[in-house]
Amino acid sequence: MSTKYPTSDSVGTVLANAVADVVTEERTVLSDEDSRAIVTEAYRNALHSDQRDQFEAALRELRDDTDQESVEGVIDSGVRDIYQALAQDDVRLIVEHAVSVEFDQREVWLYQVIQGRDPGKPDELGFSSDVQSAVEHGVALLSESRFDDALEHFRSAGEQASTTDDAVASKVLSAWTNHLAGRNERALDFAEEALHLHTGSFTSRLVILVADHAVSNQSTPDSLSAKVYLRTQADVASEGDLQVRILNDREERREGSETEFVPIPSLEAETTIEFTLTGELHSFPELSAYYVALGLVDERRGLPRSVEQVFAQGPETANGTEAVRFEREQ
Repeated sequence: MSTKYPTSDSVGTVLANAVADVVTEERTVLSDEDSRAIVTEAYRNALHSDQRDQFEAALRELRDDTDQESVEGVIDSGVRDIYQALAQDDVRLIVEHAVSVEFDQREVWLYQVIQGRDPGKPDELGFSSDVQSAVEHGVALLSESRFDDALEHFRSAGEQASTTDDAVASKVLSAWTNHLAGRNERALDFAEEALHLHTGSFTSRLVILVADHAVSNQSTPDSLSAKVYLRTQADVASEGDLQVRILNDREERREGSETEFVPIPSLEAETTIEFTLTGELHSFPELSAYYVALGLVDERRGLPRSVEQVFAQGPETANGTEAVRFEREQ
């Protein structure tokens, strides 16, 4: 959560930042005028004039990077009184926390292919015309499970590759096709070559992960797959609610309150994850941690089995934004 004005708990921190918006006349977290009016009223009712002066002075000292310990007592005391005023007024808190996760566009395209989704035309990925033609034909054949024919086109793409990115794409596609054809040792060879060329290629890691798992578990096949997924740790009381949405340029949305594990089968270069936490102040959900990672997953049981690469984590993150609303119960 936002930590510009931290206190001893997440609700207190949200409230301190909301009051700071009112006091400083900034628009940092409060998302609408109704919320601003509710917080302003509670601030004025809970603290008398001298207390407000002390509270505002403490905020200024924090803004000037003064030692936090010298003013935290004033901030905490003021926030507790404002908290009580809002609680007595049956005010509900809504926090929308969003984080943007960026991926390489070529890696996204390869991930769509691996997940069996339409990756779209690779027109803007910088392939040469010959490599693009070979890759497109190979992917079309792969979707028909014509593995050997697809491999011929991916081999041709590799032979015509003039850049490292072209070579990586042809090797990842060859690796995945060999895995689907049951040739996991060969798949590992191609994927490891791709990873050697581009150590940041998460699709290379994905194929290594599933192919190595298949080789190691030949006698005991299971339902594990490899995906990007969201893992969340939260404490949600029965009166509270936590919803998650995963959005990208394709307008795909996955919504739900079962947020401990959410597979992400479709990506874009910029994928946004939104958490909406709702509840009365005394029962507000606690979003302790989350991360977006690549790993083996057991979707049937709804469990991740490994963490191979982490793309984002929070809620303390430089890529996160928050919007705060207060509503009176109707």
